[in-house]
Amino acid sequence: MKTFLIVPSVCLVTSGWGQTSSSASAAVAEAWRHRPVIQAAATRIEEARAARRAAQAFPTTQLRLGRGTDRVPGATDDDLALIQPLDLFGQSRAAGRTAETQILLAEAELRQVKLAVQTEVLTAYHRTVASEQRLSVALALRNLAARLRDAAQRKFELGDGPEVQVLRATLEFKRAEQTVTLREGERKAAWQKLQGTLGTPATFDPTDMAFLRAPDLSQTELRRSRPDLLVLESHVRIAEALAREQSLAGRPSTSLEIRRSPWMDDAEAGLRFQVEFPIFDSGRNRNLVRAADLRRQAAESALKDASQVATAEWQTAQTEFETTSEHVKQLERLLEEARSLTDIAQRGFDRGAFTLIETLEANRALSDIEESLVEARLLQAQAAAHLLHVTGFLLEVQP
Repeated sequence: MKTFLIVPSVCLVTSGWGQTSSSASAAVAEAWRHRPVIQAAATRIEEARAARRAAQAFPTTQLRLGRGTDRVPGATDDDLALIQPLDLFGQSRAAGRTAETQILLAEAELRQVKLAVQTEVLTAYHRTVASEQRLSVALALRNLAARLRDAAQRKFELGDGPEVQVLRATLEFKRAEQTVTLREGERKAAWQKLQGTLGTPATFDPTDMAFLRAPDLSQTELRRSRPDLLVLESHVRIAEALAREQSLAGRPSTSLEIRRSPWMDDAEAGLRFQVEFPIFDSGRNRNLVRAADLRRQAAESALKDASQVATAEWQTAQTEFETTSEHVKQLERLLEEARSLTDIAQRGFDRGAFTLIETLEANRALSDIEESLVEARLLQAQAAAHLLHVTGFLLEVQP
């Protein structure tokens, strides 16, 4: 009975149970096309297929030519012989099934590599978007600092404020400029990291955080989705196939032969059916079968343990995503309040109702909340990417 390991290909659609950025999907697709590690894993599948074709090939036909110097028994047996081995007891077929399981392993390993690259790209993509957003926050803060500096300068020129306020506002503006310079450097580094994970210059513009909520999965669905579990299940299948192959190695080997009479005699040809029995191998085959069975037991134990760990990881990842999502919602509400406070403080400073310190504090509170929101959205996106990773789902670009 043939046992096939199912490796599903899951397509994640924006209008379904989550959302994702087309730029993020394009980034993953770029990496899959250009990263040599993907090409290497795909090549191993072709290697396994070639090995399967070799294992499933019909036994090699042999042509024997020779000439003996004497007529003692056996000296002229192979003067001319055409020998065709036969697979009557299934040894070759068993070797072919073992080779099929190697294909399943190579396919699971390709999926594992693609998932790892996907997670790496999404992480770099999220950090790039976050660096863009941090730069936007820094630029906005610099604009606020410039407006406050100009307002302090006007009040000083009109005699409504001391010069120290101008100096203090100027220092705040210079500090904001330095923050902008720092954020520009961080953005450049993030872009370089992203292009390194792609294996090619980026042909898209990261615009927003990409996150996709994975669906609820049963234990069986999780085993069929996670590449690491598929790899372990492939090792179980390989061990089973090897045990079967080794058990058949002790069966007789058969062949059909056409033999010509010795050269020194008149030409005659005969058909011969040959059976060879392995009699005593000092327990070699028995121990090989036992070793293969022990390998299967070890692989099954590893698969069981990894499945339990995978379930716990999936539940933990769900909790992390829900927690970060709630944190983002709370910060978004705080951001609206901070923006309102900043507008009030700015207008109040212009009219003399707020001091410079109060206005600076309002600006700084807005900046802190905006920075916190960027970090929270980054954590949310990374939690979503981790949730994809622990469920084993692969993004696919829709046409």
